[in-house]
Amino acid sequence: MSARSPFRGPLGLARAGFAQIGWSLVWAGLGAAVTALAWPALAPTWLALPIFVAWFFRDPERVVSEHADAVVSPADGRVDDLAEIEACPFVEGRVLRIGIYLSLFSVHVQRAPCDATVVSSAARAGRRVATHRVGELDGNEQHLTTFARAATAPAFAAVRQIAGPVARGIVNVLGPGDRIVRGARFGLIRFGSRVELYLALDVVREVLVRRGDRVRAGASPLAMIEPLANSGSIATSSAVGSSTSDPRTQCP
Repeated sequence: MSARSPFRGPLGLARAGFAQIGWSLVWAGLGAAVTALAWPALAPTWLALPIFVAWFFRDPERVVSEHADAVVSPADGRVDDLAEIEACPFVEGRVLRIGIYLSLFSVHVQRAPCDATVVSSAARAGRRVATHRVGELDGNEQHLTTFARAATAPAFAAVRQIAGPVARGIVNVLGPGDRIVRGARFGLIRFGSRVELYLALDVVREVLVRRGDRVRAGASPLAMIEPLANSGSIATSSAVGSSTSDPRTQCP
């Protein structure tokens, strides 16, 4: 990303969080001033607010897998959903869904899962219910980005950024036709959230994660896919669910 991008700025902080860091400083100053009138010794405790907000918007560098067939995690957090989907409106055919829950303590910068061309990138307004409720998030505020392996190919992958109860906006700088490389920063969700990755099963060769795994954006391989010229059978992990009677296996 260029120096004008909404990502890594001074002190290794995400530029998209500068406004929130500024406001936290203002509120901390006001709070400290009021507290100092009655309990002077407690006034410095307000420094915890801007320190936490600045830490939340940290944007560490990552060593990205150089394997051409690796799909890396688009987000930091814990894998709490791994399921096969029979039909999905934004990726053709059967799909593998990998859901990642981000707590307030996770890095909230999203990265591209693979080398790809952006097919679509669109925000949708909605409510903000708890993002740990797997399969119940279709109505949440979200941003969906779909990816193709070549400019003229159909979408084979999608990333859904989902806002949580305390989220204050989703950042996504991608547009149709953009070319992005694996591990490149492209988005951020301000405060608690969830990210879902969808992969067409006909290109998945091996699933590398299970429910409960901790993953890091850009650094943790989630799956191996067939080379661009190939297609064929998949070798999915036994941890992948496939029961269509489970509402969590339905694509929103």
